[in-house]
Amino acid sequence: MFSFVMFALVTATPPETHVENWDAAYHDGHCIVQRNGSVSADEVEVTSISWDIVFNYFKVTISAPVSGVGWKTMGEPTYEVASEPMRVPKPSFTSRKLSGKRYDVEVRLSRDWAKSVSFSGLGLKTADGRRVVSPDGLTDGQNLLNACRSQYLQQLDIDPAEVGYSFTRAIPSPNPKIWFDEADLPRSRSDRALYRPFVIWRVDTNGQPSRCKLVSSSGKVELDVAICSSFMKRVRYSKPAIDANGNPIASWDGRRIAIIY
Repeated sequence: MFSFVMFALVTATPPETHVENWDAAYHDGHCIVQRNGSVSADEVEVTSISWDIVFNYFKVTISAPVSGVGWKTMGEPTYEVASEPMRVPKPSFTSRKLSGKRYDVEVRLSRDWAKSVSFSGLGLKTADGRRVVSPDGLTDGQNLLNACRSQYLQQLDIDPAEVGYSFTRAIPSPNPKIWFDEADLPRSRSDRALYRPFVIWRVDTNGQPSRCKLVSSSGKVELDVAICSSFMKRVRYSKPAIDANGNPIASWDGRRIAIIY
């Protein structure tokens, strides 16, 4: 039987929630910064960055002119790896035309991509192959994002090294789809409401799960405990996470689920 610790919904706010050009917010395991100033009419700018603090997925919104010399309407996002431009695959970005002469491009970067991406190098490919995004205030936004993530990892009692980039993730076994069973929940279901808890757990160096936490609580203590207990009964890994030297290390995994209770 695995032991677990239930962690309630994080409600505190970052010590500093804004700087001159950016506002920060936290929601459901994500730190989000949004530009609070006006967007330049003739520049390509990052207007928001969302960071999944446990799984290291990024969602970046870029605002750009719809028309202009060298610009392709509905642009082609690129990112930099070792100073080389790489095109973002089409399933990983969407474009939305705004009123006036601008459009937004939403780029989703996976954990493996994001470890080597410079946001200042992220932009839209022009006809002559340039990658351009305005660096205006971007460092402040990234610093605010980093501060938000550090605070909430501390509140969750998670070592940043255990949710970093520099390791190969643990290999689950068997099928993760069977890791949770609603039959494990208490029978006293009354309001039949929809809940979307975010459950995470630490995978130890032996590949065994421990320390279950709820990043987003259901608001019902007995339900939170039962959700963690259900996962801990079934979660299994064939191999733990491996660092760059081939050594097993602790890491974190989890699921966002939807249940009616």
